[in-house]
Amino acid sequence: MVLCQVYTTDATSQLYTINVFGKKKVKIVKIDYIWTGTDKIIVLKSNILRVPYGNAPYFMFANNSNHQVGNVHADLEFDCNFSGNLDLEVIDMATGTQPAGFVKLCLSLDITDAE
Repeated sequence: MVLCQVYTTDATSQLYTINVFGKKKVKIVKIDYIWTGTDKIIVLKSNILRVPYGNAPYFMFANNSNHQVGNVHADLEFDCNFSGNLDLEVIDMATGTQPAGFVKLCLSLDITDAE
């Protein structure tokens, strides 16, 4: 396991230098999300962490842990091609804009070489 963490207090589109290059397998280990206000479905918009199937191209989660299901029986794994950076924007699914009340986010990833 190679742990990579991205921390932000800015929900707008940002490019984070993570010094990872080439084809990799990426697993979402944990998302720590702090907010004030109402509960929302949050979208992590990134060209790297794209969901290949379904009606939404980016990973989504409920910001209130009371509404999250903690018994996922498979890894949340992505096939990615990195060029040293991770682009990330935090979006409120309902409005398509940065979530009102966003405070901070820490995204923890397990990155390994693709086979």
